[in-house]
Amino acid sequence: MTVLLLLASACQPLTCGPGTTELDGVCTVIEEGTTATTVLDSADTADTADTAACEPASLWSVTAENNPDLVTQSLVEVLLDGIDGVTLHCEQTGAPPEWATWIPWGSTWKYLDDGIGPGEGWTEASYDDSGWAEGPGPLGYGEDEETALSWGDDEDDKHITSWFRATVTLVDPGDVLTAELSVLRDDGVVVWLNGQEVLRDNLPAGELDAETLALTSITGGSESDPQVVDLDPALLLAGDNLFAIELHQSTPTSSDLAVDLALRVSLPQALDEPGEQHRMRSAEAAPAHRFLVQGLLADASYSCTATPDCTAEPSAPFELATAALPEGVPRLDLVVPATATAWGAYALVNHGRPCSGDDQNRLLIVDHEGRVRWYFTPEGLDQGSTIDIESQYLGDGVIAWGGGDRDEGDPQLVDLSGEILYTAAYPDAGPHVYHHDIEVGDAGTILGIINTDEEQGPQSWEGFGLVEHDPETLEVLWEWTSMEAVLTGDLALGGRDPWHANSMAVVDDAEGESVWVSFLTTNEIVRIDRATRRIVWTLGPGGDFALVDPDGNALPDSAWFSGMHAIDVDPNGHLMVYDNGQELARSRALELALDTAAGTATLVWSFQEDDWYEPIWGDADTLDNGHKLINMSHAECWGGTRGHLGALVEVDPVDDTIVWRVAFSDEDDSSYRSQKLDGCEVFANATLCPELLE
Repeated sequence: MTVLLLLASACQPLTCGPGTTELDGVCTVIEEGTTATTVLDSADTADTADTAACEPASLWSVTAENNPDLVTQSLVEVLLDGIDGVTLHCEQTGAPPEWATWIPWGSTWKYLDDGIGPGEGWTEASYDDSGWAEGPGPLGYGEDEETALSWGDDEDDKHITSWFRATVTLVDPGDVLTAELSVLRDDGVVVWLNGQEVLRDNLPAGELDAETLALTSITGGSESDPQVVDLDPALLLAGDNLFAIELHQSTPTSSDLAVDLALRVSLPQALDEPGEQHRMRSAEAAPAHRFLVQGLLADASYSCTATPDCTAEPSAPFELATAALPEGVPRLDLVVPATATAWGAYALVNHGRPCSGDDQNRLLIVDHEGRVRWYFTPEGLDQGSTIDIESQYLGDGVIAWGGGDRDEGDPQLVDLSGEILYTAAYPDAGPHVYHHDIEVGDAGTILGIINTDEEQGPQSWEGFGLVEHDPETLEVLWEWTSMEAVLTGDLALGGRDPWHANSMAVVDDAEGESVWVSFLTTNEIVRIDRATRRIVWTLGPGGDFALVDPDGNALPDSAWFSGMHAIDVDPNGHLMVYDNGQELARSRALELALDTAAGTATLVWSFQEDDWYEPIWGDADTLDNGHKLINMSHAECWGGTRGHLGALVEVDPVDDTIVWRVAFSDEDDSSYRSQKLDGCEVFANATLCPELLE
């Protein structure tokens, strides 16, 4: 969406074309800006400016353009006539729609599973279903369903069709802007709302009966991929609304059956008073001032003023309008509002949908309410990729990211305007495939885990390496491969992927500089000494440390982590581990204090929730205020808890109180790593950074 305003000029109208401004009678090209406010310099004009004659309301023009590729960002150009610096102030005047879940996954349904059929009129509200059984979704058999359905007496001749009904009472659906119906089905399904068919999938057209077979068998990741349709809001009635579902198997010998349904709606959102404010300053005198206003809300409107220094009176206002988020950028729901003790106004997180067949990777920055304020789509990381990428906010509007187990996952630096500043280009960088993790040092060097193909005699295997390089000089500063450890006897071989190194932590302590690396396959964390290039110790079951509680009592082997996809060493020197919990089918966040002299690992803190088991991905970090940020990644097709939603959770470890929680709105939304950001670190949102108003 583009908004163009040309305010009347007392001097002369603006006649230069887009992207130019008139300087000394010549149309001069306005150069591209960066993430910060850019002042387009014209020293000669600035030196001769007559600021005393400033008449801002009639002297300039303003162009405001929303970026179609990054709709939470707008470019504002204030074209003046030689007057001084400018302050841009925008206040939100219109709010984006608010999404609400009116029928959640796992709701209770009445069902008929006799294979015969309910008779006429069963999709109507007047039908008597008092004899039907009932239970929560998902309903079916053969998977991890909440309610088990009957297939009949013969396993080789199962019932083809089952029927479901649920009544939802709505007080006032008249304000609904859009309605989104999602149905999980295995195999074919028809959905009616108040007697009208609203969705049919994987079934033939026309009349259906109890023996009608679904067109195809739904298998693999498609079993957990909901069918989503836009529902006409006019079909939702005040009072009772009847949803009816007919579910069909593709064959009488099918091993599984499943159905569940969810309904989400968007509603007009009342704007908080006052609306959020964005404030930017361009201090130098110039004939043209460019502001890149970032971190706006999508699908919202803002009223702005651009006030020059030469007057205390604000200019005539102009409007900014942002477009809606593009398809594929997820929604997150606020589950636990941030308390006064929560830290950080934003969170950087990656996102993908590998279980849905739409596995385009993205980086997101979401605010304290879970609303997307920035997004970036890495090029090439789409078809067939996973989400095992790391990202870090480095400051000054720059983000580093890398991973994905593909060539396109070479480390990159990207700014908040979406411009790629650097892609790994050191010698031999091209063939490297980065896997899961990169770390950027204080000096700007980039260390990454790469995949390596290794062999010794008749044996071949998939190893890993560590490569650190300087993006300024393109010099490789340090590198190490697992083959070195094999040759010294520090690592033992076993299988095609003997270690699966998936995360690391750069540690500089009393023992020297080292890199700690986690191995998913062997359930170990090792310390690699950078100077000697040897593995100094191994942490995990059967390793060099005894696991104890805070009182020094020995803990059983079952208390160790079992599978992990992120490690980090916090400011206290404690090791943070996201424990996938593959041995006991439970996921946890762990904090361990290591005493290398005593050979003990003290389990300082752990956190888990009921029904939280995610066998892959996830992250746990210590925040600046001592709280823990947990990325409860979810991947249903990889064996995660069915129906679980990925979430970002901030926990106070003193009493395990959850002080902030946002959750993805769809069970197919997955992520890997996350980072909390202070409200003054990114964007110019004065509501979240009041210092900007001083």
